[in-house]
Amino acid sequence: MDSQSTLSALKTELDAIYRDTANIQLDIQPDITGFTEYYSNDIDFRSVVELIPGTSTSIANLAIEKKELLPCNASQCLQTVRGAIASLRADTENIETLLAKDIASGQNEYGVRCGQTTQAGYLFTLSCPAKVAREGTEPVKLPLSVHILARDFDALYPRVDVTDENLSIAIAGDKVRFTNLTPNYLSVKAQTVYYNAQVHTISSEISVAPGATVTRSISEFVSPAIEIESSFRQMTPGKAENTSFRFGFAANYRVAGETTDSTLHELRSFNLACAIQDRVRPGSCEETAVKDTKTKRNY
Repeated sequence: MDSQSTLSALKTELDAIYRDTANIQLDIQPDITGFTEYYSNDIDFRSVVELIPGTSTSIANLAIEKKELLPCNASQCLQTVRGAIASLRADTENIETLLAKDIASGQNEYGVRCGQTTQAGYLFTLSCPAKVAREGTEPVKLPLSVHILARDFDALYPRVDVTDENLSIAIAGDKVRFTNLTPNYLSVKAQTVYYNAQVHTISSEISVAPGATVTRSISEFVSPAIEIESSFRQMTPGKAENTSFRFGFAANYRVAGETTDSTLHELRSFNLACAIQDRVRPGSCEETAVKDTKTKRNY
């Protein structure tokens, strides 16, 4: 293989290393600080860091300097050509050496770039080492320092259980469960969701067999206005502790064989900090009744 072909092959190999860094296995080791109580192990750290081969030479700048030989004095042309050939050979060998060195380095040592500070609703700071090394075929160990500053919460609905002698309605997460407590069929004929000043009613008949439970997504019963109202941006524990919201659910139903409808209903205030805690770690906060006052959204 001539020098030009060797140089081209080395540049191609080095360029391939650059393109292949996305496929390198990483053993990411995050150290989470800040508002860790809001963290749900759902940040994709692989997407917020970038590996760069540890090269010292720019592929684009690797080139052999052009030698101007003509015009030349006839008596000196041969000597000029010989000198130019020697210089070209030295330049080529030097570039080959640099590229080979960069390839060896790039396959084992990588620079690290990190900087994204938002993902999955989190606001955080991120710091990473300047370089990491790969040992053999083992995944590259990458320690990260992550400091959580705040988090967004969408579709935040508190845990609610309301029951009478015929029907039990339980709301947990994004599910609403209707349980028939009677020995007869029961039809839930209308449903209403309350969120602060927003009220939304739909008439969607849900038939529940005796002793059975029917589960629906709460999204079936909310309006776009309630979707907005149930979203909280850049929350911190301090903000959440001083924020309350009103939430409620009502159902109009009839038990088979009866001639009148009944209504099951609950509407009260909830502390946002407790609702968030229960979202992050279900069952970790048992909401107690909050005095039903004017809704506060201090953020």
